[in-house]
Amino acid sequence: MPDTASQQLIRVLAVLPEIEKRSDALSPGSERPLEVTGRQALDPLAPQPASGIPTETSGKHVSNPTGEIRSTTSASLVRLGKFSTMRRIRAAAFYWTAEVPVVVRIALGLPREPILSKRVQHARAAIGGRDLLEAPEILDRGWSPGFSYLVEELVFGEHPLTPPEKSRAGAELIHRLFAALERADLRYVTEKTHPATRKRLARLLERFDPTPKMDPRKLMDATARLVDGDHLLPTGWSHGDLVFSNVIRRPDGGLSVIDWENADDRPVIADLAKLGAAMPGTEGIEMITGLGPGSLLEEGRSSLGTRDQLVRYYLQELSWWEPKFERARKTNRMATFNSWVGRRLELLAALSDR
Repeated sequence: MPDTASQQLIRVLAVLPEIEKRSDALSPGSERPLEVTGRQALDPLAPQPASGIPTETSGKHVSNPTGEIRSTTSASLVRLGKFSTMRRIRAAAFYWTAEVPVVVRIALGLPREPILSKRVQHARAAIGGRDLLEAPEILDRGWSPGFSYLVEELVFGEHPLTPPEKSRAGAELIHRLFAALERADLRYVTEKTHPATRKRLARLLERFDPTPKMDPRKLMDATARLVDGDHLLPTGWSHGDLVFSNVIRRPDGGLSVIDWENADDRPVIADLAKLGAAMPGTEGIEMITGLGPGSLLEEGRSSLGTRDQLVRYYLQELSWWEPKFERARKTNRMATFNSWVGRRLELLAALSDR
């Protein structure tokens, strides 16, 4: 069977009626056609909510559908995840016409862990509170052989898209993350480095010339100093993918953070580093390195300062470039991959000059 978006959408739409029967937060639908455009299927007759279609669902409503799928779901829109394949599908179904608007996050061909794991629930409880990262409320969850799902409240609003919007949202979230550190039950864990890290980074430098961004000798020197050895780092719950496509500015002006399936117990610098990379220029890492001294990032038993924790994180991210490269190649997202590599090199250069 061809690994096309339409085929993946058909598989998702086949399980949605069963999920709608199981969950009290949903109601079954009647058979109707959905318009397929790229990686999403939309009910063209679904009325738009008073606050507008939330941009976490699309952000780009394309008026020229490329096909049609008949389905009995009551969802207004179904959207595939960025790296879905026929073997491992992630998708979200949006029900903005329901009495309580919800989104259903679905995983097919994957272990139930990504959506339903206890670590995700613990992370949401620890740092997803209303005065911290503000995770949507979970209304239901379940699993069946072949798929798992989570139903949560649908957050209306817009992603921060422009540089000023990203700067404002990023600054708010950085301050919230530092506030979360003060409340967290942090542990200091010796983080061991994969033995192939240096070789993987060397292969990256063979394929991508870092010279426009960073002197390759500086990069390998930093690897020898910060990555080759083991370091004691503050560790706690983190979101795991804190980028602006997972942040929504609500109509009331507040921020909500969505897509928690990568949440885990890891070095707390991870969320700060992700956010710093997503913000314009170097303003994010400058704010983080400015707030780090005197915080729990550096106090206690941490063996590295804030700047070195950031450098170490970006180097480790780059060392795992090969799986990311293959996913990008298979999903025709090489421009995004190249931008990702260039951005990390740019940040490493800025941090090495500080």
